[in-house]
Amino acid sequence: MKLSLIFIACAAFIVAGNSVYAVDNINHNYQRSIVYSHKASHSIMASSSPDYQISSVTISAANLRQPHILSISTSGSGLQGDLTYDGKVIQQIKGRGVELNLAPYLSVGQHQLKISTRYFPESASVSVRFTGPGVSVSQQTSASGVLNYILNISVS
Repeated sequence: MKLSLIFIACAAFIVAGNSVYAVDNINHNYQRSIVYSHKASHSIMASSSPDYQISSVTISAANLRQPHILSISTSGSGLQGDLTYDGKVIQQIKGRGVELNLAPYLSVGQHQLKISTRYFPESASVSVRFTGPGVSVSQQTSASGVLNYILNISVS
């Protein structure tokens, strides 16, 4: 009888020990898979290049003294980014919107206006509008949380 009790106790101890080891092993593997998953998504984001929406517009040099208004607005709580003209940041984008007269920056030739901004929440939408004499370009995006937009401007 004592031998069978010892046998049962040993069997219970072995089973309990193996189950604790199995639970620890499962938890460790689960945590490791979360870390790997996180690292994988981080490296994908870091290595991928942003997709840009691109538009082009031609402006008459005769209208350079007239206002050429760029407006960026969101339906969400805010924007955060940069407005770059020919490789130089001309304005930071903050708050719910920006309106800027680009006439002082315009000259005869080829130019590039780049908008790189995040908007919050991601489910919101962002509208970009560029207007001037005989020119009207608009773009809208939503549900990604990021706006990368290039407006190629030709002044002749």
